[in-house]
Amino acid sequence: MLRRVTQPPHIAGPLGVIKSNRNMIISDNTIYYFTSTIAQVLAATSALLAIFIQFRINEVKKFLIGEGSSVYRRKLDNHKGYEILGKLHIFRLSDSIGREDIDGIEEIIKVLRDNEINEGYTIETRQTGFQVLYDRFINNKVYLKELRNTIKKPIFLSLITITLSISIILFTDVLKDYKILTLVILISLLVITILSIYFTFIGITEGLRDRNLKNNNA
Repeated sequence: MLRRVTQPPHIAGPLGVIKSNRNMIISDNTIYYFTSTIAQVLAATSALLAIFIQFRINEVKKFLIGEGSSVYRRKLDNHKGYEILGKLHIFRLSDSIGREDIDGIEEIIKVLRDNEINEGYTIETRQTGFQVLYDRFINNKVYLKELRNTIKKPIFLSLITITLSISIILFTDVLKDYKILTLVILISLLVITILSIYFTFIGITEGLRDRNLKNNNA
C-alpha cells in the first residue's frame, strides 16, 4: 500500500514572505507594518531635521543682521574708517537691517572694504579690518545658502516615500496578488529611505559645522 506524502503547508521566510508548495505571497501585515514604520520614521526624522536646520538658519541670519547693526552703530559713534559712508548709505543700511535684507547689508560692507583697499591696506596689514569683515560676511552668507539647500533633498525624498507608503497601504489588497511588483516597490522604498536618512545625516553634520559667529571688531 502506497502512502501519500504531503509537504509542509507553510514555511516562513524573510520579510514576511510565506512559501507554500504552490506559490509565494507577502502577508498583508508585512506590507502594512513595513510601510507604516517607514512613514513614521521618516516623518519623525524630517521634522527633527527641519527644526534643527531652521534653528541654525535663524542663528546665522541673526549673526549677519548683527554685522550690519554693528556697522550702523559704529558709524553713528563716528568710529575711524566709517567716514566714507554718507547719509544715503546710512539710510540704506538702516532700512536693510529693519527688513533683514542681507544683500543690502552686504552692499554697505563692500563699500567699506573697497575704501580700505583703495587706501592701500591689505588683510595682512589690517587683520581686523573691513576686508576681513567682508570675507567673513560672505562666507557665512554662503553657509546660510548651503543650510537652506541641505534640507531640500531629505525632505523631498521623505515626502515621496511617505506618499508611496500610504498609497501602498491603501492598495494592499491589490498589490498582494502581484508578488514581484510588490517586492520591487518595497525594496525601492527601502532604498529611498536609506538615501533620505543619509541626506538627513549630511544635513545635521552641516548644521553642526563650526562657524565663526562672532561680532565684528572692525
